[in-house]
Amino acid sequence: MRITSLPETVKINPNFPKQNSFFTGRDIDLQKIHRSLNKNETVAITGMGGIGKSQIAIEYAYRYASEYQFIWWVNAETPENINEAYHSFAQKIKLVSPDEKIERTIDCVKDWMRENGHWLFIFDNAENEKTPERYFPTLCGEGRHILVTSRNTKFRNVTSMEIKVFVEAEACQFIEKLTKKPADEHFKELAEKMGYLPLALDHAGAYMHNNKISYRDYLDLYNNHKLALLADDDDDPDKITVATTWKISIEKIKNQASHQLLHLIAYFAPDNIAKKWFQLAKEVLPDELREVAANDLYYTKAISELTKYSLISLDENGLISIHRLVQEVIRESLKNNQAQWQNICINILNELRYKDFSTAESRARFLTLAAHIETITKDITNDAETEEVANLYFFLGWGFEDLAEYKKALEYYVRIVLKTTYNIIYYLCAQYSFINLFSMKKDETFDIDPQPYLLLFFHNLSEKDRRYFCGLEAIRLGVHGVKKVSSLYKVHPHTVRDGKEELLSGNLLPSDKVRRPGGGRKKKHYHNQSG
Repeated sequence: MRITSLPETVKINPNFPKQNSFFTGRDIDLQKIHRSLNKNETVAITGMGGIGKSQIAIEYAYRYASEYQFIWWVNAETPENINEAYHSFAQKIKLVSPDEKIERTIDCVKDWMRENGHWLFIFDNAENEKTPERYFPTLCGEGRHILVTSRNTKFRNVTSMEIKVFVEAEACQFIEKLTKKPADEHFKELAEKMGYLPLALDHAGAYMHNNKISYRDYLDLYNNHKLALLADDDDDPDKITVATTWKISIEKIKNQASHQLLHLIAYFAPDNIAKKWFQLAKEVLPDELREVAANDLYYTKAISELTKYSLISLDENGLISIHRLVQEVIRESLKNNQAQWQNICINILNELRYKDFSTAESRARFLTLAAHIETITKDITNDAETEEVANLYFFLGWGFEDLAEYKKALEYYVRIVLKTTYNIIYYLCAQYSFINLFSMKKDETFDIDPQPYLLLFFHNLSEKDRRYFCGLEAIRLGVHGVKKVSSLYKVHPHTVRDGKEELLSGNLLPSDKVRRPGGGRKKKHYHNQSG
């Protein structure tokens, strides 16, 4: 049975936090904390802002209250706050006089902690391990328990427990408590978009309850307004919000290279970001990050700054993950410089392209990169597309075609064919694959007629590029290809044949020459010749 109030025999602070009636799940975490404390270990609950660290500590106090005679809540953000909590405790049990010096008061409380049992001190929101540890007694034994909460994951001399986001079942149970309505498919979509973060779900549930709207209505609002919907709480102006909780963590980062890395990660897909990518593409990084990425030791330190406050996570395979709402907060802060950071991301991904999809590993790597390319380029308008973006489109088209995902391949080839300002070789290769997929009828559901695109494409080319285009078409059509292309595009068969030979030999003309030396328009009319 869940305890909903503290026994009268337990002495607590006058301002001890109330229990959260909507608290959900976390049973395994609470049991682990209980076991560790009973092994006489100091426990630190760590994790990103908004994950529910303080709520877990409060729930622990209520759930196991019968094991203690004293439970004291200590605001551990600063030494001054801890001093105030120790002074309050000393007055509660009449250890020292009210005007005793604080250093003497702290020593008396520590002596009392060593000599007495059945107490729990909760140090909430400690900046780091050093801030509260000077207030700990030298030895803690049976029934003498210290529990710490912190965004900082780098606790060394205590048992550290990093808290994760809700799983879907916990998120559904939590929202049902808040809204008194069963979770439906719209809520499940919303919870996924919010990354199952308890603070965001709490905000959403309160908003829906107060405004009497459905999960679907809130999902529509969130899709349209995203972070703005989570930016404040009209009913409780003092309540910390999703946006502010991570701004606090971001402001703690002092390393400029770490900031730059975080800005870039904010535009990638949230998972499976390889740590090594930024080193492989270091030449296109901002100055500070480029210098750091060139040195393994400095680069590790830069990443450690971000993992320390749970702004990102790094697994044993060197893969970085970041919460979706952390990305939202960062992108919102960078909205005036979004194009700059997106372009750097595009340049990074261009450095990671490759041509060989023959192995299972290379195909798996392609799918990982594809997720990031699609994420970074999805909001880029046609006017903002560059040759670097076209390179990525071609990489996607080529890769998806190799994986037999023809519809997705065609989508990216079309994006290239519709442009006339990119590298002509990419155009030609894209055009070749584009029309070849149609001619082989590999995707009959893709409702596009290629011919208007090809004619538009052809007439916007320079004379040299038309020759390459015709040569590639002749190669594709095979027997009688030169004749067919000459007739269809009204060009001399010699031009078609020259383009074909140049492409096959790899002997492409320099970009500043349109004709071969001595070449030029001939007055004599030539009949079409077969190829």
